Amino acid sequence: MTILSLKNENNGYSVYAYCLMDNHVHLVIDERQDSVSRIMKSINISYAGYFNRKYSRVGHLFQDRFKSEPVEDDRYLLAVIRYIHQNPVKAGIVKHAKNYKWSSYCEYLGENDEQGKIIDRKYILEMFHSDEEKAVKLFAEFMGKQDKNQFLDIEEEEINHSEALKIIHDILKEYQLTPENLKDYNDIMIRNKIVCEIRERTKLSQRKMAKVLNMDKSAINRIVR
Repeated sequence: MTILSLKNENNGYSVYAYCLMDNHVHLVIDERQDSVSRIMKSINISYAGYFNRKYSRVGHLFQDRFKSEPVEDDRYLLAVIRYIHQNPVKAGIVKHAKNYKWSSYCEYLGENDEQGKIIDRKYILEMFHSDEEKAVKLFAEFMGKQDKNQFLDIEEEEINHSEALKIIHDILKEYQLTPENLKDYNDIMIRNKIVCEIRERTKLSQRKMAKVLNMDKSAINRIVR
């Protein structure tokens, strides 16, 4: 856990969730400045070195290359985090995710200070509520649901990417704006109105909107929630 925390601070990426199991580990990472491959290589080398020194061994530690899958949708992101946190429960190790020490679940609840701050919990909690206490409660309720189709209020299907870009272009054209200068538009109320209209008409995830509009994901979240 120390290695993960230090790498997180030094390598410019965010960890949204983790769960250490007996023979594998789950991580949800926002790569930001680096690639997933480089991030995992750095973590694996550091941990293998620590493990080999501790147990006086040499050679490779991990059997296979890590497996990764991109998460482009907020609904899917929350589903993955829930799946990760429920792993120890499904494996029969504990009856409730909060009873498992080696996951990020309790850190989201603010109950796991002994392992330090590893995850970027603010971005995820703000999907539930702007008030942290209420957000934590809603987060815990969501994490406890077994129905895979329960994903907050993000139920609409996105239109295809090219059509979404055309809609965005048409909306911005009305205000003589482009994706490059929208985030710096001096009329915040108009800017927020535009962002909400884009969200309503395209049904794009907040992550995709942030990428297309060149805006920070947390800013998009504050506007459209």
